[in-house]
Amino acid sequence: MAKGLYNLKFTSNFSFSKLRQNLDDIIGKQNEAITDSIARNTKKNILTAGTQKLAPNTLEVRRRGLTTFPGHSPSPTTETRPLLYSKRLFDSIKGTKEGLEMMDYGLLHQEGFKTKEGFDVHPRKFIASINDDKDALKEVQNDLVKKMNRAMRK
Repeated sequence: MAKGLYNLKFTSNFSFSKLRQNLDDIIGKQNEAITDSIARNTKKNILTAGTQKLAPNTLEVRRRGLTTFPGHSPSPTTETRPLLYSKRLFDSIKGTKEGLEMMDYGLLHQEGFKTKEGFDVHPRKFIASINDDKDALKEVQNDLVKKMNRAMRK
Protein backbone atom coordinates (compact mmCIF):
# COMPACT_ATOMS: atom_id res chain seq x y z
CA MET A 1 0.00 0.00 0.00
CA ALA A 2 1.29 3.45 -0.94
CA LYS A 3 2.12 5.97 1.71
CA GLY A 4 0.19 9.30 1.53
CA LEU A 5 2.07 12.12 -0.10
CA TYR A 6 0.57 14.87 2.02
CA ASN A 7 -0.29 15.20 5.66
CA LEU A 8 -3.07 17.79 5.87
CA LYS A 9 -4.42 19.39 9.00
CA PHE A 10 -7.23 21.96 9.04
CA THR A 11 -7.56 24.54 11.79
CA SER A 12 -9.67 27.64 12.22
CA ASN A 13 -9.30 30.84 14.15
CA PHE A 14 -13.02 31.25 14.77
CA SER A 15 -15.82 29.47 16.59
CA PHE A 16 -19.46 29.74 15.60
CA SER A 17 -20.51 28.27 18.95
CA LYS A 18 -18.70 31.10 20.73
CA LEU A 19 -20.55 33.60 18.53
CA ARG A 20 -23.87 31.86 19.28
CA GLN A 21 -23.26 32.27 23.03
CA ASN A 22 -22.80 36.05 22.66
CA LEU A 23 -25.19 36.81 19.80
CA ASP A 24 -28.20 37.93 21.87
CA ASP A 25 -26.09 40.44 23.77
CA ILE A 26 -24.44 41.73 20.59
CA ILE A 27 -27.75 42.14 18.76
CA GLY A 28 -29.35 43.81 21.80
CA LYS A 29 -26.57 46.39 22.02
CA GLN A 30 -26.78 47.09 18.29
CA ASN A 31 -30.56 47.46 18.49
CA GLU A 32 -30.10 49.93 21.32
CA ALA A 33 -27.62 51.91 19.19
CA ILE A 34 -30.19 52.05 16.39
CA THR A 35 -33.02 53.16 18.68
CA ASP A 36 -30.72 55.74 20.34
CA SER A 37 -30.21 57.28 16.91
CA ILE A 38 -33.95 57.23 16.23
CA ALA A 39 -34.62 58.84 19.63
CA ARG A 40 -32.09 61.62 18.94
CA ASN A 41 -33.64 62.33 15.55
CA THR A 42 -37.18 62.20 16.98
CA LYS A 43 -36.21 64.83 19.55
CA LYS A 44 -34.55 66.89 16.82
CA ASN A 45 -37.80 66.73 14.81
CA ILE A 46 -39.73 68.11 17.79
CA LEU A 47 -37.20 70.89 18.48
CA THR A 48 -37.08 72.05 14.87
CA ALA A 49 -40.90 72.24 14.86
CA GLY A 50 -41.07 70.37 11.57
CA THR A 51 -44.70 69.58 12.32
CA GLN A 52 -47.92 71.48 11.69
CA LYS A 53 -48.12 74.75 13.65
CA LEU A 54 -50.42 75.11 16.63
CA ALA A 55 -53.86 76.67 16.25
CA PRO A 56 -54.45 80.08 17.87
CA ASN A 57 -56.86 78.58 20.43
CA THR A 58 -54.20 75.99 21.42
CA LEU A 59 -51.69 78.79 21.97
CA GLU A 60 -54.21 80.58 24.20
CA VAL A 61 -54.84 77.38 26.19
CA ARG A 62 -51.09 77.06 26.72
CA ARG A 63 -50.74 80.68 27.86
CA ARG A 64 -53.43 79.97 30.47
CA GLY A 65 -51.90 76.63 31.55
CA LEU A 66 -55.00 74.60 30.67
CA THR A 67 -55.27 71.11 29.18
CA THR A 68 -57.82 68.46 28.24
CA PHE A 69 -55.45 65.53 28.78
CA PRO A 70 -55.95 63.52 31.97
CA GLY A 71 -52.92 63.46 34.25
CA HIS A 72 -51.39 66.42 32.42
CA SER A 73 -51.04 69.53 34.57
CA PRO A 74 -48.71 71.92 32.76
CA SER A 75 -47.82 75.42 33.83
CA PRO A 76 -48.74 78.41 31.71
CA THR A 77 -46.20 78.89 28.92
CA THR A 78 -45.44 80.93 25.86
CA GLU A 79 -43.88 77.87 24.15
CA THR A 80 -45.30 77.81 20.62
CA ARG A 81 -43.65 74.67 19.26
CA PRO A 82 -45.90 71.61 19.02
CA LEU A 83 -45.28 68.68 21.38
CA LEU A 84 -43.35 70.78 23.91
CA TYR A 85 -46.12 72.03 26.21
CA SER A 86 -44.90 70.31 29.39
CA LYS A 87 -41.80 68.58 27.90
CA ARG A 88 -43.03 65.29 29.41
CA LEU A 89 -43.25 63.67 25.98
CA PHE A 90 -39.88 65.07 24.87
CA ASP A 91 -38.14 63.96 28.07
CA SER A 92 -39.64 60.47 27.86
CA ILE A 93 -38.19 59.66 24.41
CA LYS A 94 -35.32 57.17 24.60
CA GLY A 95 -33.88 54.21 22.78
CA THR A 96 -33.82 50.79 24.44
CA LYS A 97 -32.88 47.26 23.38
CA GLU A 98 -36.59 46.62 22.83
CA GLY A 99 -37.23 49.72 20.71
CA LEU A 100 -38.17 53.37 20.94
CA GLU A 101 -39.80 54.30 24.23
CA MET A 102 -41.95 57.35 24.98
CA MET A 103 -45.13 58.44 26.77
CA ASP A 104 -48.09 56.62 25.22
CA TYR A 105 -49.77 59.81 24.03
CA GLY A 106 -46.86 60.35 21.63
CA LEU A 107 -48.45 57.83 19.27
CA LEU A 108 -51.74 59.75 19.44
CA HIS A 109 -49.92 62.86 18.25
CA GLN A 110 -48.07 60.90 15.57
CA GLU A 111 -51.32 59.52 14.13
CA GLY A 112 -53.78 62.31 15.00
CA PHE A 113 -56.87 62.02 17.18
CA LYS A 114 -60.14 63.62 18.22
CA THR A 115 -60.38 65.35 21.60
CA LYS A 116 -63.24 64.57 23.97
CA GLU A 117 -64.66 67.98 22.98
CA GLY A 118 -64.78 66.76 19.37
CA PHE A 119 -61.85 68.75 17.97
CA ASP A 120 -59.57 67.08 15.43
CA VAL A 121 -55.89 67.10 16.30
CA HIS A 122 -54.04 66.59 13.06
CA PRO A 123 -51.17 64.08 12.90
CA ARG A 124 -47.75 65.46 13.75
CA LYS A 125 -45.29 63.12 12.09
CA PHE A 126 -42.35 63.58 14.44
CA ILE A 127 -41.14 60.01 15.05
CA ALA A 128 -37.93 59.43 13.11
CA SER A 129 -36.74 56.22 11.44
CA ILE A 130 -33.27 54.77 10.99
CA ASN A 131 -33.42 55.89 7.36
CA ASP A 132 -33.30 59.50 8.60
CA ASP A 133 -29.66 59.01 9.62
CA LYS A 134 -27.74 56.96 7.05
CA ASP A 135 -24.39 57.68 8.76
CA ALA A 136 -25.63 56.23 12.06
CA LEU A 137 -26.98 53.15 10.27
CA LYS A 138 -23.64 52.59 8.52
CA GLU A 139 -21.80 53.01 11.83
CA VAL A 140 -24.08 50.48 13.54
CA GLN A 141 -23.61 48.00 10.69
CA ASN A 142 -19.83 48.33 10.81
CA ASP A 143 -19.81 47.99 14.59
CA LEU A 144 -22.00 44.87 14.35
CA VAL A 145 -19.56 43.17 11.99
CA LYS A 146 -16.61 44.06 14.27
CA LYS A 147 -18.36 42.74 17.38
CA MET A 148 -19.42 39.52 15.64
CA ASN A 149 -15.88 38.92 14.38
CA ARG A 150 -14.46 39.61 17.85
CA ALA A 151 -17.04 37.33 19.52
CA MET A 152 -16.20 34.29 17.40
CA ARG A 153 -12.41 34.56 17.70
CA LYS A 154 -10.80 31.63 19.46
